[in-house]
Amino acid sequence: MGEKMNKIVLCIAIAACLVMAMPAAASTVVDFDDAITDPITWHMPSGYAGFNWSDRWGVMSSGYYGDNPSGYANGTISGSYVAFNSMGMPVEISRDESFVFVGAYFTAAWHDDLQITAQGYLGDDLLYSKTFTASVESPTWVQFGWGRTDRIAFSSSGGTPMGWLLPGTQFAMDNMTYRAPAPGAIILVGLGTGLTGWLRRRRTL
Repeated sequence: MGEKMNKIVLCIAIAACLVMAMPAAASTVVDFDDAITDPITWHMPSGYAGFNWSDRWGVMSSGYYGDNPSGYANGTISGSYVAFNSMGMPVEISRDESFVFVGAYFTAAWHDDLQITAQGYLGDDLLYSKTFTASVESPTWVQFGWGRTDRIAFSSSGGTPMGWLLPGTQFAMDNMTYRAPAPGAIILVGLGTGLTGWLRRRRTL
């Protein structure tokens, strides 16, 4: 019995060492430049970048409004496309597996000092909430510093109309950055957890 226990403990130790030795998950940047080729779409392509996008997410070229000023043009960080919340409506992103939302660049489309609230969920539990201000003139990087979530809801309100082409509480988002655990790490953690549980059960017999 002692030899079996030693083997189990050794397996757990090896699994733990492998997990610790694996590099931290690298950050992934979603820049929306490969989402579409048209000037605009009112619906994000299904499953784009591995996420589920609610109906009101759109993608727009920074030149869509031509010479008219807008936060869409001012908010472009890379390439020439940004994501936006159509009609200023609440929007969500989600994944089947949990992820860490690192941050993104946000720009108000039409109302300066727009208030944006982001809420992070894991399952049905609201774990995080953050409200910040976005400018129409230039993008603001918002670092979230949250733990794991599987769904994030965004809503926007307020701000001061600029008197530009249109009014509204739309915002532009670019270079959305997140981290997801590597599949190998998930397997090793599951292996270690399973071995630990089996060992505990054996000790109670």
